[in-house]
Amino acid sequence: HILRQGGHFGYVLERTVRLQDDGLESRTSLRLRCPQNHPVSWFPHPFWAQTETTQTAYRLPETATLTGQLTHDADGLIRINRSLSDSGLGVAIGLWGQRGNIDCHLSTTQGGGLMRMEISWPWDHVVVWANDHASSIEPQLGRIWPHGERADWSLRYRWVE
Repeated sequence: HILRQGGHFGYVLERTVRLQDDGLESRTSLRLRCPQNHPVSWFPHPFWAQTETTQTAYRLPETATLTGQLTHDADGLIRINRSLSDSGLGVAIGLWGQRGNIDCHLSTTQGGGLMRMEISWPWDHVVVWANDHASSIEPQLGRIWPHGERADWSLRYRWVE
């Protein structure tokens, strides 16, 4: 516990990570111990290997509005559209409260395959980042939690192909 604005603030964070035959599962439990409501923000930050910015692609719900350097390819997959920089960044918005999966189409020069992210929490927005060495997709969890409430969420990475 720490003292914050005249009140005590603390938390209990539990993480469980399990390897499975077809991927990995991560479960998180957070209990806030403070006298007031408090903001909580969390996101996964996976790195997928690639040798060119556009090699990794993602499938998000059709309601996503793309900003920054994100673009749809001919197959409807989301990729970084690198302009003059060595890396790209974009945000998919219009997903508030969305739940579901993100399909990650991995670089064929690095082994390829389809990795599905099965996400239990409602999304705020999704950040996509890439350079010529790696790509990352980050579905953001951000909420104000009532004091004393327990928050649980899970993320599973599963090979589909």
